[in-house]
Amino acid sequence: ARRKHRYNQGEMAGNALPGPETSTPYKPGYELFGLKRTHKCFLTKLPSHLFCPVLILLMIEAFAVLALVGLIDRWELIQAQDLRNKLRMKQNLQQWQQLNSDLSDVSAWLDETEEELEALQKAKPPSSLQELEQRVRKLRDLLKAFDNYKAVVLSVNLSSKDFQQADSTECKELQNRLRQVNLRWEKATQALHGWRRGLQQALLLCQDFHDQSQRLLLWLASAEGRRSAAQITDPNADPHTVLESHKELMQLEKELLEQQLKVNSLQELSTYLLLKSDGEDYIEADEKVHVIGKKLKQLIEQVSHDLKTIQGNLVSQSLSIPGDVDSGAHHPVAARASPAVKKASLGHSCAPRAAPGSPSFFYRVFRAALPLQLLFLLLLLLACMIPSSEEDYSCTQANNFARSFYPMLRYTNGPPPT
Repeated sequence: ARRKHRYNQGEMAGNALPGPETSTPYKPGYELFGLKRTHKCFLTKLPSHLFCPVLILLMIEAFAVLALVGLIDRWELIQAQDLRNKLRMKQNLQQWQQLNSDLSDVSAWLDETEEELEALQKAKPPSSLQELEQRVRKLRDLLKAFDNYKAVVLSVNLSSKDFQQADSTECKELQNRLRQVNLRWEKATQALHGWRRGLQQALLLCQDFHDQSQRLLLWLASAEGRRSAAQITDPNADPHTVLESHKELMQLEKELLEQQLKVNSLQELSTYLLLKSDGEDYIEADEKVHVIGKKLKQLIEQVSHDLKTIQGNLVSQSLSIPGDVDSGAHHPVAARASPAVKKASLGHSCAPRAAPGSPSFFYRVFRAALPLQLLFLLLLLLACMIPSSEEDYSCTQANNFARSFYPMLRYTNGPPPT
């Protein structure tokens, strides 16, 4: 009964251990469970008169361990929170500095852009095509700058949301600066669009633009006719006709490349000023410029292909002419061919003449002395194979030669025991 009573007391002592270990957030449960089982086994073996003091000591120890564990956990939590607060403060400081720097950059750029746009709006509208080209280049630079700073303005507005809840004076000043920058940005954008609309109207009223577009259309039509006339459909055409066609196509290609600069200028004007959403007049002018650019590109490709075909025909005709007639006496037109054709024909005519050349002097000498050299080599081999005396292959020398492969270490008293 006493043993059963001790067992019940030990079980009660084990159950009487306080339960803060289950509420400790970071303490592993298996450590406390092992500690409780060890104490339970120890208490079941104690005498009854020592049970209460030991139980008190174990409870004090358990409370101390749990208190220490909780203290360590709270200290680690405080350290983690402190580190997180420091990192957040550092990030906020960097974000604050970057925000102020971006606002200063945008404000400085707006100061320059507002003055420039005001001067451009007050300037006299362009009356010539050259003035329009200069204004369009300026418009292109301004549009590129607006696109670059637009990303900065959007980033500033997004970053400022982190400081909207703060009540400090610096945050309020920052919000005021941001509102001013947004208002100035809207005004500058409206001023740019207004100046662009003025350039569009000036382009439609510019007579040089319409005249040049019409001249380019007529010239491209005539260039297409010249290209058709210069084409050679007969593969057995006269060389003189082929050369004249080649010359005409070369001149046409040169003129097409010269007109490319004018077409590029019209295409740039169309890209920035002739927008399809602005009206029927703008759409008609833009389609005319598009047709001019497409037709010019097509003609350049066709003329280049025709030139390659004619050059191939010239080379084939020059190679088919005999060498004794290729000097130009019987074919004066072939003598006026291009340098590449002349070079190919001369190389072809001179190749048969250089073929029957006599062998070199060194080759003839080597061929005459070859039998004598072979004889000397044979005599040298025979002299190396015949021994100089009869003693060379004696038994003594043969034994010495075989004995030289034996080990040089000798044992005077016999080999060592193994």
